[in-house]
Amino acid sequence: MNGISKCFGLIVSLFLFNVLTANAQEISAESFAKVKDYLVGDRINVTLIVKRPENFSVEWKRQNPDPTRLELVDSIVKDSAKENGFEKIDILLPMAGFDSGTAVYPAQLFVFRKHGDTSSFTLKTKPITFHISSITVDLKKDIKPIVDPIEPGPDWKIIILYIIAGLVVIALLVVGYLLWKKYKMRPKEPEIAQPQIKRPSWELAVERLAQLQKDDLPAKGQVKEYYISLSHILKEFVSDRLSIDALELTTDELTDIFKVRMIDGAAKEMLLNVLELSDSVKFAKYIPDTSDHDKSMKMAYAFVEAMRDEV
Repeated sequence: MNGISKCFGLIVSLFLFNVLTANAQEISAESFAKVKDYLVGDRINVTLIVKRPENFSVEWKRQNPDPTRLELVDSIVKDSAKENGFEKIDILLPMAGFDSGTAVYPAQLFVFRKHGDTSSFTLKTKPITFHISSITVDLKKDIKPIVDPIEPGPDWKIIILYIIAGLVVIALLVVGYLLWKKYKMRPKEPEIAQPQIKRPSWELAVERLAQLQKDDLPAKGQVKEYYISLSHILKEFVSDRLSIDALELTTDELTDIFKVRMIDGAAKEMLLNVLELSDSVKFAKYIPDTSDHDKSMKMAYAFVEAMRDEV
């Protein structure tokens, strides 16, 4: 009886061994890293890939590296995919080494069990050795940024403010131009003529006679010019006093006018004497004596004084 029991137990054991061995051929666990040479502080990606049938469970017996050599720097990322009754699990472990030298990521243990069975078996990955080098610093070179500086984009608030300011300036210029144009086109106020104070004709005559006497034209040989100016001054005075155009009249025409105008006889005689002498000098080329110059000037002054109050 005992022999039969032992024989049966052996058969069962062989059956289970064959089953597990067959499944084990379809179960795998491996670890790898694409790059094994790094600089201090570089990100090191270790990938674990586990493959199992869907009727098997797997337990990861995590083996941590020496924290002084390797350190986990980010969250572990797990991803899985199922196909044809199998599940493939990808595990990404982002790590970094902060000291130069050799760093080892240890072998990881994965325990597999078939659902409804207490037996199990373990797969062990290979350890991964990394070579971490220190960063070479050239102290002679300028410090460079880790990444290129980011050029700031346009500040739209400032741009909008400039646009608004420009529009305000343009508006002010337009308004200023319109106001200026309106001012220029406004009807001009009539200029108020300032009343001119007319000087008495006798005063002007005396002033001009004094200037002519001061110029002393006969002494400069300008006798004809002297008598032309003398007769012109007296005729202008007569034109104003008698309201006639004496400058356009001859001496004979003035004589005829004096016959009908109430003029002082002595004053009329003095004027005609000066005018007749002036005509002789201008037209007959008569050369009077020096005494005639002074006599003519005195008669001119006397005539103006006599006609001062004459109407």
